[in-house]
Amino acid sequence: MRIEESTILVVDDEPGMCDYMEYLLTGEGYVHVVTAEGGKAALQRLKEQSFDLVITDLAMPVVDGFKVMEYIQQHHPETRVIVITAFGSMESAMNAIRHGAVDYITKPFDFNQMAITVRRTLEKIRLEREAARRAKEIAVLGELTRIINSSLELNEVWEDFTREAQRLLTFDQASIVDRIADTQDFRLLATAPQTTDSAPAGTYLPPDYPWPTNSDQLRIIDLNADGSPQALKVLFGQGIRVAAVIPLLSKGEVIGTLNLGSRNTTQFDADDLHLLQQIADQVASAVEKARLFRQTQEQLEELRRTQAHLLRSARMAAAGALADGVAHEINNPLSVVLGHAQLLLARPNLSPEDVEDLQRIISGARRIADIVRRFTDFARPTSAIGHESTDINLILDESLKLVSGRAERDGVRIVRDFDEQLPFIIGSASHLQQAFLNLLLNALEAIQRVEPPPAQPEIRVTTRRLPAGVRIGTQEWKTGGVEIQIADTGCGIPPENLERIFEPGFTTKVENGMMRGLGLGLFVTYNVIEAHRGTVSVESEVGKGSVFTVRIPRMGSARGHLDRIERITIPIAPDAFGLDQAKPGDQL
Repeated sequence: MRIEESTILVVDDEPGMCDYMEYLLTGEGYVHVVTAEGGKAALQRLKEQSFDLVITDLAMPVVDGFKVMEYIQQHHPETRVIVITAFGSMESAMNAIRHGAVDYITKPFDFNQMAITVRRTLEKIRLEREAARRAKEIAVLGELTRIINSSLELNEVWEDFTREAQRLLTFDQASIVDRIADTQDFRLLATAPQTTDSAPAGTYLPPDYPWPTNSDQLRIIDLNADGSPQALKVLFGQGIRVAAVIPLLSKGEVIGTLNLGSRNTTQFDADDLHLLQQIADQVASAVEKARLFRQTQEQLEELRRTQAHLLRSARMAAAGALADGVAHEINNPLSVVLGHAQLLLARPNLSPEDVEDLQRIISGARRIADIVRRFTDFARPTSAIGHESTDINLILDESLKLVSGRAERDGVRIVRDFDEQLPFIIGSASHLQQAFLNLLLNALEAIQRVEPPPAQPEIRVTTRRLPAGVRIGTQEWKTGGVEIQIADTGCGIPPENLERIFEPGFTTKVENGMMRGLGLGLFVTYNVIEAHRGTVSVESEVGKGSVFTVRIPRMGSARGHLDRIERITIPIAPDAFGLDQAKPGDQL
């Protein structure tokens, strides 16, 4: 601000002196000069507005200059005071300085001296305020640097960053937008403050978003004007009238935009533009760091997935070779045992005890043959599967019907909490049913192993929609997806086993000192979900139960990958797991 635009209050009980000072000061170019005849009138003026400079007489009736200065010290400490008096003395000068006066002039005074004193005082005020403003800017910019660098997740710090930036600039809402590489898809990374009608982080904006070129500078866009971008109206909440779009540059390329929304017409001066550029540079650096971090995480995740896939492939190859050997070494002698037992059973005049013994031999041999068949099927491709639009809720309902009989016998309550607006996915219904059935069977067995049995054993199955743009780990699902949770009140999984439960052959099912089962159920589930480009995770606490969470992208990611399931599918016979086939009218 020019010092000629400073506000000046002249206080004197003599109207002629007030008029004289007003005439002289306006003649010097000061455009905001106000007079007050006496101290009482001055206090009233000071109650109505603040002033940069007050020029006051000391000796005035009722309210003297000292009382005026006391009021200024209490209510306007930033205001500076010049004292003029006809009764100059060292004592009054010292007393004036103690009351906050910055200068002291005795009457009569030379106007040139007064003009110099006023200009010097106003220049000092300007410099003090400039220094204070610069100090504040440095402090705020330092705090902004600390906040933006405190996390690589911009959403976690953007609220604090915005609040701190509002100490320097006038705006109501701030956001960051980036563009998906090699596309025209614009995505909201962070916004603050979040309102009920503004777009949440992760929202994809309409294609008319005003993405800047490398040479673009700050753009001010009136959102109420005809033809204003719909994308900005989606970005900001209602009431935002003006948007400032500032490009974020890294190595000469636009990597995003900083957007400031205001409910009033925003005018940025040269100092504001300088600050905006400094803030934009900080945000650009943070966006670039976050982008590089995400890329690193995605590469590490892809490496981890590749390593896990290679490890599983090696184990599958070993299991296949083992299956062939087992089938050859066991089925040949088993055929002899089974054949001779059936021949002996066909003989006449066998005693009931012999018949019973032979039937046990045949039953045991068939059970061994079934185990061998299931083990070899594990490593052998099955028939082709389809890639159809799939209703997850319907698949879960069918799976729950298969276990409802066993759950009823064991006294386990099944709670069905489904999102009825769940979107369809592209996948294989039969393979997904197999995966969910494995999880439900594990939940029932975990409840059975609780000692003493829980008072109210329960399995809760929940589904919900995942919004478009949701991030799952290091991946982003542009079209959203579905989430399925299967929670039980079973025995829980020890922490040392959580990392191994999806490995083939790993099992903790022990009966009478012997392992029961092949340890393939969760391995199959993991691979089925992975082939659908989904994820499966588990949270568990010993003695309280487990929660398995399955997330599957909505569409477009599974096609072309589901053929990999062919080598990991185990045909499920309900009677092999102690299941009852659902009958019409069965209730969950």
